[in-house]
Amino acid sequence: MTILFTLVLFSLILSLTFAIQKPYVVYLGEHTHGPEPTSLELNQVTTSHYKILSFVVGSAEIARDKIFYSYTHSINGFVAVLDEEEAVQLAKRLDVISVFPNKPRKLHTTHSWEFLRLKRDGIIPSEAIWKKARFGKDTIIGNLDTVHCFGRHVCMNLTVIGSMANSF
Repeated sequence: MTILFTLVLFSLILSLTFAIQKPYVVYLGEHTHGPEPTSLELNQVTTSHYKILSFVVGSAEIARDKIFYSYTHSINGFVAVLDEEEAVQLAKRLDVISVFPNKPRKLHTTHSWEFLRLKRDGIIPSEAIWKKARFGKDTIIGNLDTVHCFGRHVCMNLTVIGSMANSF
């Protein structure tokens, strides 16, 4: 009985010490840079992501290790490996809009633009809905790109096109 109690107690302490870490998406809103940012502006975005996370994890070096993707173009945010407490603390910050777990998704295609018939062999066909929809004018169009990471597919890039893109 004493051995069982000791094992349960050890397991509980161990689970509290080593919190489960998983990827979280941290959404910060829109960028301040224009539609064609310079490499300096893109580096400043990534640096700002490290700075925001460093307030929660204690240092920019730890933040760099935890962030594995920065959204630097269409949306402002990053994906980082966090434990639940870090995610909660990050979500409390005024400069953070939302923090949510990055859930694996089943892929429907690996060639989204062709799958949606928006592009054929790198060219936009004249009959494409893309042209008929005036290239997304006054419309929010989202395209999720993924990459294989941590043994599964995770969201890596959300392309948002259209003049209303900054309204959400």
